[in-house]
Amino acid sequence: MSIRRYADLRRLAHAERLLGDPANTVADVAAALGFSSPSHFIVFFKKYRNVTPAHYRDHLSLK
Repeated sequence: MSIRRYADLRRLAHAERLLGDPANTVADVAAALGFSSPSHFIVFFKKYRNVTPAHYRDHLSLK
């Protein structure tokens, strides 16, 4: 595994934890993880999870 992929997976895991708290907006999570914009974060998240952060959060709330 490359260093880049490892860093991305760590960042993704942190994003998932932050999205688990409904008080955090997608924009808040993007900013906390250092993304330049929420849209950049959404593209990153969708690349690895095949869903948007909002859809991921909605799925969490159904469990």
